[in-house]
Amino acid sequence: MLTPPPILPFKRLRIYDGLSIDADRWQSSHRYHRLRQNFHYQSLNQGGVVCGLGVHPILDPTQVSNRSSAEVSPSTTSRWVRIQPGIAIDGAGNPIIVAEPITFQFQSELRQGETQTIYLVVNYRDPDDLRQMSAIEQDYVQEMFRIQERTILDPILDVELCRVLLSSGEITISLPQDLMTPKPGLNCLDFNHRAIAQTKPQSLIQVGLLGDGQNADRTSRWAQLLQSLPQLHTQLSGAPEVAEIPLLGISQNAKLDRQHLLHIDQVTLLKQINASDVTTALRQHLQAGGVLVIQVDPMSLNITELTAISQELRRAIADPACDLTQQQDLRSELQAIEAEIATALEQIPNQLAALGEKLGNPLQGNGQCLRHHPLKTTPFVFGQLPVIAQQPQSPNPNGQLRITGTLQQLV
Repeated sequence: MLTPPPILPFKRLRIYDGLSIDADRWQSSHRYHRLRQNFHYQSLNQGGVVCGLGVHPILDPTQVSNRSSAEVSPSTTSRWVRIQPGIAIDGAGNPIIVAEPITFQFQSELRQGETQTIYLVVNYRDPDDLRQMSAIEQDYVQEMFRIQERTILDPILDVELCRVLLSSGEITISLPQDLMTPKPGLNCLDFNHRAIAQTKPQSLIQVGLLGDGQNADRTSRWAQLLQSLPQLHTQLSGAPEVAEIPLLGISQNAKLDRQHLLHIDQVTLLKQINASDVTTALRQHLQAGGVLVIQVDPMSLNITELTAISQELRRAIADPACDLTQQQDLRSELQAIEAEIATALEQIPNQLAALGEKLGNPLQGNGQCLRHHPLKTTPFVFGQLPVIAQQPQSPNPNGQLRITGTLQQLV
């Protein structure tokens, strides 16, 4: 979560000759510098693990200490894990230093048949806030940390070490057989969501899918793309969930206002464009600066057979056994087929132009991106736009982006 620091002005101690310095003023001066440091970190970075802090399951320490290792059964249930030494920084910029290995026992007890995701986190503890100073005044106090299990994460103060989907009854915490699996299973340590301390992205992109709820495949594809977004563009991050927004009652859907990008296929949009609530909602989304992605499947233009013939002709031309005369005949036939496909594809801009008019967002020019348009220069300069199913992408300005091809091929 991209949480900005609080918008509050700083106040610092004014130093002048003869100023009396007591403990409160000294603390105030130190607090000012700490707040500035935290403010700087929170503005530019996000919290996470710096190094170490690995987690692995162990046997119950009391069983191991009371019996020899030979007496401990491999099937002995255990809720214990050991956390290795390491360093983390929370979202506010507070350093967390775990100097020694720590053993921890999951305490959550669930009712029969229930499961619950439990987060194992470490967070910073200011010794001044604990108010547990010893009776003997100390010149130095050590900054502290706390390791605990939670059912809800604090996006600023908690640094997640791992999570586990606990089941009820007697359990044994274990490592997954494959550490890279997205969902390790019951009572397995899950490290897939463990954050690393790094530069904060400038924007969190939220995507909404418009349709009738049959969006499982599209949801999965968009989720994969958003998950890889930080590697493609370090200044951007994708929201962990892709919102599904039904067209029925779209104007009353609270999720709509939170989306930066809305995705809909052209066939559905053409069917629903005359519904006043759909048109109004999409128009408001575009006017607010949002992006509408319209997916155009060339197969919906009844060119499936033509495309198959085109591919077959290309394979035949590339066959070494094909002589020059045959190649010339095949190329002539291929040109004729591609001309038919191009004629069918010319329907797309006309349909999109009509849609743009109804949305109060008419397309200008030929719909092609200018040389320095962000779609061609970000996250890096594209020599040419991507080609999918042998059809180049033609982004349209004014908040509408056309994708030619299926999302399965795009992502």
